[in-house]
Amino acid sequence: MLLQTKFFAPASNPKTIQRDRLLGLITPGEGKKLSLVIAPAGYGKTTLVGQWLHSTGATFAWLSLDESDNDPRRFWQYVIGALQRIDPSIAREANELLAKTGFEHMEAVIIMLANSLSDLGTHYPQLVLAFDDFHHIQDFDVLRNLVFFIDYLPPNVHIILTSRTEPVLPLSRWRVKNYLNEIYAADLAFSDEECYRFFREFMALEISKDEARQIRDKTEGWVAAMQLAAISKENLQTNTGIDKSLGNYHGTDRLINDYVLSEILEKQPENLKTFLLRSSCLVRLNGQLCDTVLNLSSSQETLENLEQSNLFIIPLDTSHSWYRYHDLFRESLFHRIELENPEQVADIQRKAIDWLLDHDQVHEAIDQLVQLQDWNWLKEILQDHGNTLIHDGHHLPMLEWINLLPADKVAESPQLQMLKIWSLFFSNRLDTIPPLLESLEEMLDCQTAKVHANADDALALTSEISLIRSYLARAKADTKSASDLTRQVLENIDHANMPLKSVTYYGIGIDCFNNGELDDAERALSSAIQYGKFEHKPSAVISSSGLLTWILYYKGELDKACDTSTRTQAWLDSHINDPGQPKMISCWQNSAMARIYLEKNEDTIAASYLAPLLDHLESGTEPGQHVIIQFVQAQLLYTQRKFSQAIACIEDAQRIYEHKKEAILYEPPGLSALKAKCLLNIGQYRQALGWAEANYRDTPRCVSQLNQEEQLLAVAHIFICPQESPPELIEKGLAILEKMNRGLPERHHIKHRIELHILRAIGHQKSGKVAEAQENMTQALHLASKDRFIALFKENGSLLIDLITRCSDVSVPVSFHSEVLRCLSETGKDESKGKSGPDTPNGARSGQPSSPSNASSAENQSLIEPLSQRELEVLHLIYEGHANKQIASKLFLSPATIKAHIRNIYGKLDVKSRTEALAKARSCNLV
Repeated sequence: MLLQTKFFAPASNPKTIQRDRLLGLITPGEGKKLSLVIAPAGYGKTTLVGQWLHSTGATFAWLSLDESDNDPRRFWQYVIGALQRIDPSIAREANELLAKTGFEHMEAVIIMLANSLSDLGTHYPQLVLAFDDFHHIQDFDVLRNLVFFIDYLPPNVHIILTSRTEPVLPLSRWRVKNYLNEIYAADLAFSDEECYRFFREFMALEISKDEARQIRDKTEGWVAAMQLAAISKENLQTNTGIDKSLGNYHGTDRLINDYVLSEILEKQPENLKTFLLRSSCLVRLNGQLCDTVLNLSSSQETLENLEQSNLFIIPLDTSHSWYRYHDLFRESLFHRIELENPEQVADIQRKAIDWLLDHDQVHEAIDQLVQLQDWNWLKEILQDHGNTLIHDGHHLPMLEWINLLPADKVAESPQLQMLKIWSLFFSNRLDTIPPLLESLEEMLDCQTAKVHANADDALALTSEISLIRSYLARAKADTKSASDLTRQVLENIDHANMPLKSVTYYGIGIDCFNNGELDDAERALSSAIQYGKFEHKPSAVISSSGLLTWILYYKGELDKACDTSTRTQAWLDSHINDPGQPKMISCWQNSAMARIYLEKNEDTIAASYLAPLLDHLESGTEPGQHVIIQFVQAQLLYTQRKFSQAIACIEDAQRIYEHKKEAILYEPPGLSALKAKCLLNIGQYRQALGWAEANYRDTPRCVSQLNQEEQLLAVAHIFICPQESPPELIEKGLAILEKMNRGLPERHHIKHRIELHILRAIGHQKSGKVAEAQENMTQALHLASKDRFIALFKENGSLLIDLITRCSDVSVPVSFHSEVLRCLSETGKDESKGKSGPDTPNGARSGQPSSPSNASSAENQSLIEPLSQRELEVLHLIYEGHANKQIASKLFLSPATIKAHIRNIYGKLDVKSRTEALAKARSCNLV
């Protein structure tokens, strides 16, 4: 349900000072998309925009923003809700899609919204969307989506933003494109004449122009300060009175000072003065809350009287049950009561904290406690709620809160020390943990009697210490110690009711994964997910699900991996409703999904999963995540035949791993193996061969069995696949593969088994063993057909076409056989045109892959408006003959969204049908 008062624009007030010079500035000229009104609180931003909207005659939608609108889905639900107050038909399909999907499909929602507004251009030739208090919006995804929306805003729509600070938007780019109107505090400040009119016309006070100028000089035209001064009506009767009442103003540092505020309060009845001061502790007010916190019985009536008196109070809903004070007014009141009656402030704060805790707003309650500085209570709340807060992603604030506590409070609490250790662990500051563990163990030894009074507490603490030590052991590649410690913890807590099982099973899953025991890893991680949901530990759920998705990828169960990812995201969406909670993105999960779609030859979808990780990389991330992200980016670039850029990513990952190895809990994927294959593809045959020979002679030094397999497969690839490979090298490669084939689990590591059969097929074909080659190719196609592994064949396309063409075994579905051949045929055409030949080692900036289907291609850029990556993907599926419903299913989008993409494609290609679109696309080399 949407709060309707967020859609209410300021009412038109005939007494408001008409500011013609600003109304002219805010009126958009030709081509203007966005008007910005930026100034500190109390400069009249909202009043000005409301005045302009009422004067212009344009159709408008209004949305008042607050901190809770940093959730992408909520933000766009409110945007659509505001627009639907104009016309319920606006963006109906977009709203339905938004209700069904997560923020990963937000671009489709925005496209549908923009198209809907464009379609209504004849009905609404001038439509304005106003966002009030935009400074509350800090979420990266919301800002990124809004940039996309504004870039493609229909010409009949204009946006106005009011904000206390300059928003994080590409303003420089938009200035160059002449998209912006900009109004700042210097523009909004009242002139001498406006100040004079304000006091005489709006406040109905007799005042001379000299007096107005004095006030204007002292307030620098800040209208909120002038209004507060004007309320002291009796002291503004003469020049002396005005000067005296404003005598405490000293520049702009404290425009609303205690003297002016006290005069305002002195004019109120005693009971109202008391209410104002005490209720200033609350950000939002209603009768029941004020009655509870302030021990009153008629707060609702008081709030309504304040509204009628226009005493800086703003109603928040149509029933006038919820209110808030003007920010400046509330802050000044609170400052005053702090000075005059700190004991009463503390009492009010305690009651407010109780109320917040009763309503499960623990984070806000703690912030209030920090102001109160009740360290005993803070200690108690952190001990009671700390684990939940940490696993909800609040580990960094937890460190700050613990550090605020007096040292003796932390020193006497094993639980707080353990919370600090977990917070450091989740902050990836592993090097700081060992001395804290030793200190905690010494404390437990010294307090044995006290701690062991509660056996469960003692068991929980010792189990947590062992768990942390197991993860530290993994970081040092001491897999045996890690496994022993973890399994001992599981044995200790197996029948205990303590929320540690999810993290314990996750550790077992990592160990099994490193050992190549994928079935055991799957079972452990499934248990971790189950217990994580039961223990309400989102971080454990998303981490376990991400690693499980990666494992299912190696097992060849791509569809099951996708389903696991979707189910986890659905659980997170339904169980995390706090908009202030940090957004959780699993490096494991997104990277696995990117790899899955690369295998399915759907590079655009793969890139969409990689994109948020690259944003994460740019802003700085943990070393292990940095390595994984760069590895997957390198894989994408390798698939796109951008080999030098891939090498740059790999070398960056290798540098991070070498310098931060002790902070990484697992062995990263086969970086050197992928780099060697890249070297081979850019003509560095001898360098690649040198790597292969060295790794052929030496036992692989990898801890992970999967990495050992990847390394051996890369060695075999370099021995077998190059055109210049002599027979003895090919035999070496085949010998490696034969040994691997005997040791590789029959039903597991399917990806590696497919690759093994492909390489054996190539080796046998080169050795003249046609039957063996055909047999291995048939096995590879059979294994790959279940979940559509395509990229492995594409990698060696020119060497495989004949073998695949001759394959007619009934175990290989005809549709998959045709799909692979079509993919290889298209790859061959690209190579023959020189499109995807070896690139030059120019290096690559991390986070910036390009693809054959990327909208940055020269052909695409030659269009009037380039196709987006998603539109290119839809176009390619149309080219393959898929119907709209099939395309929707493949891309996990609604049919309505696909229709929206197709409409955009037609418009950008300037065509009216699929036939025309395909003809135009072929002529532009887009398909």
